[in-house]
Amino acid sequence: MDLRELRARPHRMAALLLLALVVVDARAEDAAPLAVAPPALDWKPGPALVPVGDVAEIQIPEHFVALDQAGTRTFLELTQNPQQGNEVAVIASAVEGASWFLVFEFDEIGYVRDDEKDALDAEAMLASIREGTAAANEERKSRGWSTMEIVGWKEEPHYDTATNNLTWAIVGESEQ
Repeated sequence: MDLRELRARPHRMAALLLLALVVVDARAEDAAPLAVAPPALDWKPGPALVPVGDVAEIQIPEHFVALDQAGTRTFLELTQNPQQGNEVAVIASAVEGASWFLVFEFDEIGYVRDDEKDALDAEAMLASIREGTAAANEERKSRGWSTMEIVGWKEEPHYDTATNNLTWAIVGESEQ
């Protein structure tokens, strides 16, 4: 997926954050039977131009699917991921056996200066993500969900001058 295809609408001055998680597959034989069938999700298949909340659009290619904001909330609940309330979309591979998804979060913080683009502290950012994950793990435990461990960077933070976006991706693992 080419992130340059992500186009923020010009009337918004905000930051769109992208979080990529690589999720360990739960095998069917390890999963407990469901008492009730999970709700159906309204996946939009690619190729398609899909909204990312009400702030951007992204062109997804064939073999990818996307969820809107409401579907994203349901998806996060089903995958045992606590919500922060700023999640606006999910994109995933439609290829059987793929075990990853992207969560788009939006935080209206206003204009972000790019004069610090060459001074990103990847280790401090990773420490902050791990700290947030530890807090989210407390919620996961209280709900009887498995915890998440942040393994490290899939793609270290970097500033894309062509799109004026900070881009990064992490790898996470879970027992389920």
